[in-house]
Amino acid sequence: MVTMKEIAAHVGVSQPTVSVVLNNKSSIVRISTVTRKRIEDAAKELGYHRNAIARSMVTGRTNFIGYLNINISSEFATRILDGIMRECDQRDFFVKIFPFYQDANFEAVASRMFEQRPAGLICRSITKEMMDYLKVEARKLNIPVAFTGSTFPSDWGIRVGTVDREGVFAGVNHLLEKGHKRIAVVNLDYRRAFTRFRQDYFLEAMQNAGLKVPDQYLVTLSRDQGQTEERVKQLMELPEPPTALFCIAGDAIAAQALRALRKKNLRVPEDVSVMGYSGITISRFVDPPLTTIFEPFEEIGRTAAKQLIDEICRTERISLIKEQKIEIPSQLVIGEST
Repeated sequence: MVTMKEIAAHVGVSQPTVSVVLNNKSSIVRISTVTRKRIEDAAKELGYHRNAIARSMVTGRTNFIGYLNINISSEFATRILDGIMRECDQRDFFVKIFPFYQDANFEAVASRMFEQRPAGLICRSITKEMMDYLKVEARKLNIPVAFTGSTFPSDWGIRVGTVDREGVFAGVNHLLEKGHKRIAVVNLDYRRAFTRFRQDYFLEAMQNAGLKVPDQYLVTLSRDQGQTEERVKQLMELPEPPTALFCIAGDAIAAQALRALRKKNLRVPEDVSVMGYSGITISRFVDPPLTTIFEPFEEIGRTAAKQLIDEICRTERISLIKEQKIEIPSQLVIGEST
């Protein structure tokens, strides 16, 4: 294995000079362009590769960021991850994925991750209890944490997501402008912040419009989304069925609602309007294409990684004692389903 000492001897400079160049610190310590180029060329010629493990043993810090998520196969997760990885690549960090698949596995997976001492952590789809656990462990180890998407209020952490209230209000106002007064909401129930807050904002928007929402119009699905079609069917069999469905649980749920309505021989949007939330790929390819609230997941991921790495590079961990919140606007995208 080629060492920095051998590169220094080959070029005729000191070993610390080689270290500065190969550890990308030449912008901090002044090294001439000519010397830097000679060192980089020699490293390439001799086949030098940095030893990240050895480096972490010396510095006490790794250069990997953990990505902790319940479902890494969803489009939401992969698009956020894409943004994270693009930013990390530019900042000389890499990403290690820690899926926990179900809530009961969370602490075991998180514990294994902390044992590896990540430089920082980015989380998605986290419950209040999970956040409380992370708060204790992250503070013990001085590891900053960023959360993507809707989160429960707290006094710590980097929070990057869209403005749920604005997104929900934009959706409701669009349906009201289309003349709808009987609007049902289709939501999920698995203890995530967005499921609670989006429904609250929906009820607020409807109340502001002077409209009451019957309890039957508040459809809550379990994590098993296979029941969507049956629940939509039940909605449309009410004595006074809704004329619009706002699927705040996401576009995938809205796509299933479209299928349920088609089976009932109901036309969209002539008989019933359907609106999704998230703007994932399926929203453009279902028939009819969905009206939805588009969330910029790649930008969310990239912003979370940027803020986290900035925090890692600081001496003081501000986010461990004070919430750092960034909200990125969502956008109403009008399709043919409303």
